[in-house]
Amino acid sequence: SFTSTTAYTVSGSAMNSLLGRLGIAADSKEAVNYRVISTLTEQYGRLVSAPMQVEVTLYSTEVVYPKLFVVGSHQGWAPSTAPALYDLSFKKIYTGYVNFPNATDEFKLTTVPSWDEPDYGSTAPGSLTLSGGSNIATSGAGYYLMTADLNTLSWKKEIMKFAVVGDAIGSWDVDRFLNYDAASNSLTLTAALSVGEIKFRANAAWTVSLGASGAENTLAFGGDNIAVSEAGTYLIRLDLSNPGNMVYSLE
Repeated sequence: SFTSTTAYTVSGSAMNSLLGRLGIAADSKEAVNYRVISTLTEQYGRLVSAPMQVEVTLYSTEVVYPKLFVVGSHQGWAPSTAPALYDLSFKKIYTGYVNFPNATDEFKLTTVPSWDEPDYGSTAPGSLTLSGGSNIATSGAGYYLMTADLNTLSWKKEIMKFAVVGDAIGSWDVDRFLNYDAASNSLTLTAALSVGEIKFRANAAWTVSLGASGAENTLAFGGDNIAVSEAGTYLIRLDLSNPGNMVYSLE
């Protein structure tokens, strides 16, 4: 980490993530050396402090985020199996991935996975209203990143066509697109992989890319390349059902 001030604060969660990227296993004690490196100008070079050794324990936990459930014609109007949007910032802005299979779908947002509590409908395109609104209409089949902002009572969606790229699947420039699997609420592709590396990206561009986060089978935006150590035919699975805990598998 870098700073131009004389003090620097790092959160426990950020440090935990950095330690994970070093390959430290969760729930195991490891000795880590910390140093301070100070640079004024190239003329004076760098000053490096003596190492300070600290024993750390990487923790493994899944944060419980507030949710809204997207219940509608895309999944049979069943609240108990509806995909969820997550408030990752705890600021009443919910995001998540939803597959709309039909040319036109309708849905509502429920605050629990049932009809027992208040739900959000709509009175105008792109708007939300708590209780009493009509079904929210959407058009265009596909896999979407959806956002619901309860501060402005609005919602929007963006098509996301995820693919696998990399030398292990043939090319870093040719996208092998994944297909939505309703049974697992994930994206899948069966393909031959050679020894090499892969990543996931959306819409045939690097604006949104997913790579290894350091923890086993978890993903981070802009993460590291994912290593394939053995050639073979694989079922590749990308699970974005919980945006706070994105995972993949190569089976």
